[in-house]
Amino acid sequence: MVYPQADTNGTSDSSGTRRLKRQPSKEGEDDEGSEYDGYEDDEYDDWQWDEDDDEGDRSSGEISKGQWQGDPNSHANDVKFTMELLEAIEKSFCIDDERIFASGLSNGGGFVANILACDPTASKKFAAFAAASGAYYQTGVKGKCDADNVPLKCDNDGAKVPLVLTHGGSDKVIKYEGGKRRKACLPSVPHFVTAWAERDGLGATNVTSQVADTDVVHYSFGEGANAGMVQSYFIPEMGHRWPMKKKKAPVSATKIFLEFFAEWNMTRRETAAATTGDLPSDRSGSSAAPRLGSSIVRVVVGLVAVFSLGSVM
Repeated sequence: MVYPQADTNGTSDSSGTRRLKRQPSKEGEDDEGSEYDGYEDDEYDDWQWDEDDDEGDRSSGEISKGQWQGDPNSHANDVKFTMELLEAIEKSFCIDDERIFASGLSNGGGFVANILACDPTASKKFAAFAAASGAYYQTGVKGKCDADNVPLKCDNDGAKVPLVLTHGGSDKVIKYEGGKRRKACLPSVPHFVTAWAERDGLGATNVTSQVADTDVVHYSFGEGANAGMVQSYFIPEMGHRWPMKKKKAPVSATKIFLEFFAEWNMTRRETAAATTGDLPSDRSGSSAAPRLGSSIVRVVVGLVAVFSLGSVM
């Protein structure tokens, strides 16, 4: 079917529509996932789902041009679009509302982790969020872009959000260390992920480890019931891409994200949230950030896909 784009107050992408098409699902209850691809002009390596997506049913949609909400050039209301899309899917299919997840790549990752997870309604509808090579633009920043200290605003009404990120140390499009880009300020990834940990009440201290037989560094925040509620993977030699082993990345983002989603349904999230503290949502410092250099909705270059995770797991 053709799904109309959400109202954008008089503006729209050039196509004016979001297109959704559904592949037949298997019987039973689906996990629901939304995935958002990246900005049409980003310099991607070849992208596709990897070996972990051999099974599973999915819906997909695409826009011919445009950017997701959160990009400096976007005027769309993609939060509204996402919530209306999810509502339409839930009316047509049996969805487990305990396990609805969102992930994205680049501009799509920025929309997921910096916009959707910060929305008062969406942050409580999706159980967990994931982003690969995310572009977490901060607009309206006056003066120098201080990537390690730029204020990060997030008004999700105090929702405690499970989040996992992957990012490459050799990313020349959205640099791990952040900086000025397209008249906006990109926070460093350590600053961004530590801000989320503090916002979730986990504090700035993380457990740092190396993924076995790789040079990938894993940062995990929280302890006890909320252990691992916020996580980040630093992949030193990887550029701007979705990590895939068949493309010689040392880890698979698909595997990381699906395993994370399997851990964080709404019940566990609510239990973990009850054990966290309350910290300010506007964070301007990052003294203990990870070291620099050390069913899924998805966004990748004009594509929106909705995946059922039931048979993948």
